[in-house]
Amino acid sequence: MSVWDSFYRLDYLDIGFYSNSSAKKATIYGNGKNQVELYFKVKILDKNNNPIDIPDEELINNIYLVNYIDGNKNINPWSQTSRKDDYVKVISWDVQSSDKPVEDYAGEKVLKYYLSVPTGNNGIDISAEIHIPGVGDFNTSSTGTATKNGP
Repeated sequence: MSVWDSFYRLDYLDIGFYSNSSAKKATIYGNGKNQVELYFKVKILDKNNNPIDIPDEELINNIYLVNYIDGNKNINPWSQTSRKDDYVKVISWDVQSSDKPVEDYAGEKVLKYYLSVPTGNNGIDISAEIHIPGVGDFNTSSTGTATKNGP
């Protein structure tokens, strides 16, 4: 039996900057080494509206960054990873904030991801996508997905 078998409904899927949840834009060096730390926050419920405790590794294998405009998983030349490298530092934010890092609450899962780019470019608008095995994909792009959420 898979942990996903008890899936009933995706309560929410959220993405943002881990150390500055108020910001909508961050500037990093386009050198392939500089990363910005992101978070995915997800809450998945069973048929009794109880949160399902999905193991982190299972979520990491099923959560993606996608292009906000069209939901495409190809965000080249940008790279995403769940592995933190040595240089996680934002050069500048569009909004300065004293927010505390994102915290998880009862039933939520928060995963950290890291985004980098090998060369300078004009940026990218990203969103989150989760694949629920046996159900389909859900994302927070401007177009969303056609996957039915719940019965």
